[in-house]
Amino acid sequence: MLDLSSIPALDHHCHPFVQGWATLSRERFRACFTEGHVRMAAYVPTLVYYRWALREMRRVLDLSDDADEERVLAARAANPDAYLARLLGEAALEGMLLDDGYPPTSDALSIPAMAALCTCPAWRILRLETLLQTLLLQATTLDDLFSLFDAELADLRARGVVGLKSILAYRGGLDVRLPEQEQVEQAFQAARARAESQGQIRLAGPADSPLLHTFLYRALGHAARQGLPIQFHTGFGDPDLDLLSSNPLLLRPLIQAAEEKPAYRGAQIVLLHASYPYTRQAAYLAAVYPHVFVDVSLAIPFLAGGARDIWRELLMLAPASKVFYGADGSVIPEHAWLGALAGRRSLAEVLGQLVAERMLSTAEAIEHAEIILRGGARTLYQL
Repeated sequence: MLDLSSIPALDHHCHPFVQGWATLSRERFRACFTEGHVRMAAYVPTLVYYRWALREMRRVLDLSDDADEERVLAARAANPDAYLARLLGEAALEGMLLDDGYPPTSDALSIPAMAALCTCPAWRILRLETLLQTLLLQATTLDDLFSLFDAELADLRARGVVGLKSILAYRGGLDVRLPEQEQVEQAFQAARARAESQGQIRLAGPADSPLLHTFLYRALGHAARQGLPIQFHTGFGDPDLDLLSSNPLLLRPLIQAAEEKPAYRGAQIVLLHASYPYTRQAAYLAAVYPHVFVDVSLAIPFLAGGARDIWRELLMLAPASKVFYGADGSVIPEHAWLGALAGRRSLAEVLGQLVAERMLSTAEAIEHAEIILRGGARTLYQL
């Protein structure tokens, strides 16, 4: 098998840890290992991913193989600084692209704090729907909202933002269509009334789609003019998401617009999470559109023993220069660590198999690994 241990990894998509990550309750720690969250915590101990996580944690904590869950968590909390240093040393991260839209700001470490804690650069990815909700509380007219939104998306690199992200898959699905102006105005008035009565707003569902779709296209224009990638949650996620509507093929009209229409031409689109279970569809889109890319975050490490299948399905069709490593870790540092371990190991196996089948030379396989683990994302995000 190839040895990729000397290649640092750029975590293309992840989130901050929470303060006090080392002392989370057993239930909350378990919940970090399932998209079902607390409701699924009782079933987490039989997850392959969780069993593997505990096994690796015992190893780095120098515990016996029969140490139970409570002992592992107690040892983790006893000396968190030394434990984290060990994890980060094995992960060998050279940077993180952080979406700070989750966890909630009150709990999460800031991006500078993450960079200091993890001793590597951290760059911000701006979550669009969260921004739009915040601005809606300030705007009194639709024109106000347009102006506020444009101001927030102006000159993003100068403000430390290297990319945008949409979670539209969670807010009604990826079938994005530009609505008529009258529909947008009606949606704004209804949303503004809700915001005033409740003091907050969550934009989601058919009634809010005209607003969400209009501002997503507006963000696409900003991304095109500033040379910023825009990430899309695709594929699986927590129960708030309708998996049927998170197929990346639904983005084709928007992808076509970014290729054909002057206002959006040049925008680079990244499909997150290997679009699982729509991984082949994501590979197809990355293979036929020069401005479409795909990452493996969440799929690796959460699919545990299926990581090899993810790499194979992507690399059977998509160019390696359009496939990025990522872990989508959040709340706790274990995901960033385990993602890097599983990502390198499984990628080495898949590339090694291609070498054995004489499809790649060893030198070409190492070059592919370098591009996937760090180089491709560095180029796209101009890091």
